[in-house]
Amino acid sequence: MKIFGLNITKDIVNLDVKRPSNGAAGDSIEDQQVYRSRQDIAKWRAALTYAESIDLPNRISLVEIYRDTVLDGHLSSVIQTRKINVLSKHFNIKNSDGEINEEMTEIFNSAWFRKFTDLALDSIFWGTTVIEFGDILEDKLTDIKRIPYESINPELEIVKKYQDSSDIGVKYNESPFTEWNVEILERETFGLLNKCIPLILWKKDALGAWSLRSTIFGMPFRIGKTDTRNPESRNRMISMMQTMGTAGWAVVDEEDEIQLVESGGTSGHDIYKDLISEANSEISKLILGQTGTTDEKAFVGSAEVHERVSNAYTNSDLKWFSNVVNGQLIPKLQKLGLVSENVEFGFDSKEILTIAEQLQVDKVLLEHYTIPTDVIEQRYGSKVEIREVEQRKPAPINNSVFNEVQNAYKEFFEEKNCC
Repeated sequence: MKIFGLNITKDIVNLDVKRPSNGAAGDSIEDQQVYRSRQDIAKWRAALTYAESIDLPNRISLVEIYRDTVLDGHLSSVIQTRKINVLSKHFNIKNSDGEINEEMTEIFNSAWFRKFTDLALDSIFWGTTVIEFGDILEDKLTDIKRIPYESINPELEIVKKYQDSSDIGVKYNESPFTEWNVEILERETFGLLNKCIPLILWKKDALGAWSLRSTIFGMPFRIGKTDTRNPESRNRMISMMQTMGTAGWAVVDEEDEIQLVESGGTSGHDIYKDLISEANSEISKLILGQTGTTDEKAFVGSAEVHERVSNAYTNSDLKWFSNVVNGQLIPKLQKLGLVSENVEFGFDSKEILTIAEQLQVDKVLLEHYTIPTDVIEQRYGSKVEIREVEQRKPAPINNSVFNEVQNAYKEFFEEKNCC
C-alpha cells in the first residue's frame, strides 16, 4: 500500500495518523444561534429563490425550513425506513481477484463506517453533504461528523464562516481540507425534502384546523345569560365562566342567541382527515416510491407490487452508495494509509432468510437429500443427533380372510363359466 506516496509492502497494524491542526474545514465556522419560526408557502418560495440565486446562492433559509419539516412523524418514519434498508445490509471488501479481504472488511465493520453510511444517506433528502473525519487511531477513523447544511455553499464549494454570508469561508475541496472530508453530491436538486415541504405545510394547517374544530365542537359550549347592562351582574357571570373549565363560553344578554353552525354534506373531521391521509400518501410515494409498505390497509396482491418497488429503490440506493465508497471514500483512505490498494467495497448479494423461511427450504431439500447435523445446529442453534429408524416387519396375513376371498373369487369364476 501507499502512505503519503511511499510504497509499503508490509500490512500496517494499529495505524495512527493525526489530522493536521488546520485540516478541519468545520473548525472555521462561527457558532450561531438557531432560530425557529412559523413556516408557510410564501417563505418556502422565497427561500427557494434565494437558494437558486445565480450571483450569490445561499441555502440557509431553505435549510431552516427543512429542520422544521423533518419534525413531522410520518416523514421522519419513511426517511428512517429507506435508510434502514441500506444500513441493515451486509457488506465486504474484496481484493482484485474477488476474494474477501478479511482485514479490510474488519476495518470497515466498525462504528465509524456505520455513522458515515447514515450521514451519507442524508444527502438523498437534504442535498449535497460534506462529511469530515478526524484522526486515525488503531485502524479506526474518529470524530466522523457532518458539516452543518446551513454552513456549506455547494455551488461555490465553500464552508461558510457565517451562515448568512454566501462567499466568506474556506474551500473544502482544496488542501489541506480535502484530504479529510468527502463531498457527497445531491442526487436530487436540493434533496427530496424540498418536494415534501408544501405537503408538510398543508398537513400542519389541516391538523391545526382539526384541533381548533375539536375544541369548538368537541366540548360543550357554555352560555351565560344575564343583564349585560348591569356591570356587576355581567362581571359576576364572566368570573363564573372563567372558573368552570377550559371549554368555550360566552356571556350574552337574556334576549341574545348564539348559534354554532357546522358545514353540511359530510362529517366535518373527514375533510381534515382526508387531506392529512393524502399528504402522508404523497410523502410515502416521494420517499419510498409506494405506500403499500406503510399502509395498514394494503391488500396482498398490491402489497407484493409495492414491495417490489421498495426493493427497486433499495437496490438503487445500494449501487449509489457503493459508488460513493469506491469512488470517493476508499481513495481518500488509501492516501491516508488506512486502506490497501486494489480493493473494492460491495454489498453481500446473498439473500438472508428468516428461520421460518429457512425451515421451509430445508423441508423441501430433505425430501431428496440429507443435511449434515452440524449444518442444522449452525442454522437453528439446536443440538441434534441422528435418530435410528426402526425397520417395521410386514404384518402377518390372516389366513381365514385370505381363504374367504379366494373362495369368493372361485365361486364367481365358476358361475361365469357355467353360463
